[in-house]
Amino acid sequence: GRGQMVIRDSLARLREQALAWIDAKAGGIENVEQVLRMDCYVAADDDFTQISDIADAASGLLIGLYGEAGRHPRSVIGVAQLPRRVPVLIELTVALANEPDSASA
Repeated sequence: GRGQMVIRDSLARLREQALAWIDAKAGGIENVEQVLRMDCYVAADDDFTQISDIADAASGLLIGLYGEAGRHPRSVIGVAQLPRRVPVLIELTVALANEPDSASA
């Protein structure tokens, strides 16, 4: 239904933005040595029960990209609203293989 389409669209945007952010701030996606932690905030009302599904998809992206180094502990938190009305906010803590250039960080 419509809810599933919104979730899929949100996940596609999340994937694109997360990879672009990692690429820009970490000195390239290949510079990530280990994903240390992920916190996933999902804007949802009391009737929305798929918060963990969204976090599972984000975790799956990281594991697919980095293999075992992408496995991580995480928190999944449902909130009433997020800044700029985004549906999902992901906070990642990663270990880098090399210090990124100061121009890209």
